Amino acid sequence: SGTIHVSQQNNKLHVAFKDYKFNGVFPISSYNKDDSNYDIPPNVGCFAAGYIQILVPYTNATLTDNSTYYLSVSDENFSATSISNKSTTSQVVSSDDLSRISFVRYIPGKYDMSHFFPYEFESAGPFLTSTYYEGDGKANAKQTFVATTGIKNGMNNSISDDVYSVNSLLKFDGDAFEISEINGKIWDWHHTKALMSAGENLANMEFQMLYAAKQDGSNWTSDDEMKNAVEEDLLFFTSLQALKNRLGANAKCIGVLYESTSGVMKAAEDIRIRCSIESNR
Repeated sequence: SGTIHVSQQNNKLHVAFKDYKFNGVFPISSYNKDDSNYDIPPNVGCFAAGYIQILVPYTNATLTDNSTYYLSVSDENFSATSISNKSTTSQVVSSDDLSRISFVRYIPGKYDMSHFFPYEFESAGPFLTSTYYEGDGKANAKQTFVATTGIKNGMNNSISDDVYSVNSLLKFDGDAFEISEINGKIWDWHHTKALMSAGENLANMEFQMLYAAKQDGSNWTSDDEMKNAVEEDLLFFTSLQALKNRLGANAKCIGVLYESTSGVMKAAEDIRIRCSIESNR
């Protein structure tokens, strides 16, 4: 109950709830009574609630393609005065005082990349993760799995968005993981397509896989080094043996580069590139 008044001063919103009242009835749970996580203790209630929509005017002049922008909203300086003129600045729950959202400005057209990790090549699961999109994966020592890279050309893209060349660099810890085989297979790729028309051909893009190493053959020294490394920083070889012949028997393979050699990828086409990896730790 009551009224809400909002005023703005630069990047701050001043929000005031006025003339609110309790009717003497306090809730005991959320609307979903089956969820015990939302049980409400005695004499606790919601005295006022409102919805505030914040619009941020982005323009082409203030945005850069392929960049991520963030909006953070926090509530501060809480105070409340009761009808008996008792005041407080203390909140029982403050864990929801900050909300942060992100917005990615992409170049025209839509392209997606994903990574997931099934146990076998010819398998839609199970995965190292609880589901294919979760980030809770784990592998036991000497366990093999398939590192799958999915590259998708958006369904509604125009012919001008057709892809004629793909380089995809997969980086990993050279001490913790190594390229292996599953049932005699090291890597492969295949194509799929959503809403494929009768008689329509799948993408004809072909790939080769190159083994990646640092210039001195060592492993990554930190997560930041691995994250920031680009193709120009590395050396690439057509085989693991060629890598070790050049850099020494103890040289580490710290990634693979999937490089398209021919073909085209059209709208709604999805390419899955898969590589067998073994965990050393």
